[in-house]
Amino acid sequence: MSKTANQKILWIADPFESLAPHLEDTTLRLMEESIKLGHQNTFASIHSLEQNQNLVTVMGFDTSTSPTTRIAIKNPQQVDVKEFDQIHYRIDPPVDLAYLHPLQMLNQALGKKADQVITNSPTVLFTVNEKFAPLSWPKLSPRSWVGADWDEMVRFGKSLGKTVMKPLHSYQSKGIELLDWSDIVALKRSQTLLDQATQGFKRPILLQEFMNEIKTEGEIRVWFVDGKSIGAVRKTPPPDDFRISLDRGSKVVGCKDSELPQAAVAAVAKFLKAHKVRYSAVDFIGGKISDLNITCPGLLIEMEKVLSKNLATLCF
Repeated sequence: MSKTANQKILWIADPFESLAPHLEDTTLRLMEESIKLGHQNTFASIHSLEQNQNLVTVMGFDTSTSPTTRIAIKNPQQVDVKEFDQIHYRIDPPVDLAYLHPLQMLNQALGKKADQVITNSPTVLFTVNEKFAPLSWPKLSPRSWVGADWDEMVRFGKSLGKTVMKPLHSYQSKGIELLDWSDIVALKRSQTLLDQATQGFKRPILLQEFMNEIKTEGEIRVWFVDGKSIGAVRKTPPPDDFRISLDRGSKVVGCKDSELPQAAVAAVAKFLKAHKVRYSAVDFIGGKISDLNITCPGLLIEMEKVLSKNLATLCF
């Protein structure tokens, strides 16, 4: 992405009223830095995107920095998405039809330019699943299984004793459960949770080896821009859980380069460059690749605080 000023940038995100109360929202932080760098920024809610024949427009707002909400918006007007040099598609998962259909509209409107204009590119967002992408590196990721068949789930679960259940379309630990496969009672609970998560064993789900290191070492997050690491932190779960949740007491601390799993980081970096992934935030547990966040990578402000470093400026 060019550092040249006066780029016309469109930010398509969740409704502003849902972002503004969260001063640690990554989208607002990126917009704030973009304004400071001299770009012309427009904000639009995902719900305002519409198509009339071959014209795709949004209700765009002029933006400015704000000491209370990071970003202030004003002067709404209908704008053609083709007017912009860059479009940041920053919609929080779930990656469902409400996420995919607007992206398809943008992709159709921009044609061959879509992958160059939209961050992250539609090709990546359509084809790469955040949860099972790490399976591309079997030696560098936890043992995992993806599918919808109950009998196969039982076989895989019993082979490990405990597994983590991860919905393929969700985020921020939502829907994640620790499943025990050791006895009849535990098996029944696993079956109930998986029945619900797969809509009656019709929709695939990820079962992943439970990594004990999550409790003793936490989880390392590395932010990448164009396949290059710009910063890393260590996240630890609250005392009574294995899931990371800043709202429930998880901590974020700095992480030195020497603490990073070098082979896994290098493999991810190569993949991100090859697929031209602009922004990503990758999680590692016990030196292995756990999650590949590409839809709406976050935690940028918390990382800036503990690292005492302006990471947002490195994103442009």
